[in-house]
Amino acid sequence: YQQFSKDLGVDFIATPELVEKPPYAVLVAGWFWNTRSLNQYADQDDLRSVTRRINGGYNGIADREKYLKRAKVVLK
Repeated sequence: YQQFSKDLGVDFIATPELVEKPPYAVLVAGWFWNTRSLNQYADQDDLRSVTRRINGGYNGIADREKYLKRAKVVLK
């Protein structure tokens, strides 16, 4: 939250509940994705690398794989 606060100019350390609600909930997700350069892995359909960079491991990867497959069907 410290770096997100600095980048957006809003004190999320003092008011972390703001990140739970629009518009910050979406902004923090996009900010995190961009600051970690995750698109390069998503563009390669590399779910394992994206998951590891977000979670530090592979907890829940089976669920993520299921949701990703479903999203691809819905979004095509």
